[in-house]
Amino acid sequence: MAKKMTGPARRVFFVRLNTDDLALHMEYVNTDAQARDFLTGCVKGSRGIFLDPEMMESASPLFRRGYLFGMEAYNEAKESFEKARESGKKSAAARLARNGTARPTGGKGYTKSLGYDDPRWQELRLRTMERDGFKCTKCGTGERTLHVHHLKYTVGAMAWESPMEDLTTMCEPCHIGTHGK
Repeated sequence: MAKKMTGPARRVFFVRLNTDDLALHMEYVNTDAQARDFLTGCVKGSRGIFLDPEMMESASPLFRRGYLFGMEAYNEAKESFEKARESGKKSAAARLARNGTARPTGGKGYTKSLGYDDPRWQELRLRTMERDGFKCTKCGTGERTLHVHHLKYTVGAMAWESPMEDLTTMCEPCHIGTHGK
């Protein structure tokens, strides 16, 4: 009876078999039935399905060869996944030590992490809209919801630290169009 692997290995969604390696194994195949046996073994092995020893003994040599080949690829993908997961854990631990939270955005979301909820940004935003006459600088309307758009960002700066010449007033549709959303 086949037993499927559980735990982290189930998260490996697919395994890409190297076609060059596959071609080397396929040179032992002479008929369609042999090819089917070999590829069935590859698929079962690459899905991480453990087979009973009895089942492996009764299987054809090409099935066993394909199974071992697929299992090797599966284990390689599983190792790669585990390394990526461990790397992610290390990154989260570093963020936790640095920011007090493991979330990449500081636990507040992208916009708040840049200071858009800060009163200093709200003041700069209002002064920018006053300067532009409370109208969109792109289409000229003043009837829609207005946003303040950064023409240029300063790396590492909070939202309110932008110079006014780098800001412009835009209506919501124009602002969304500018960002291509």
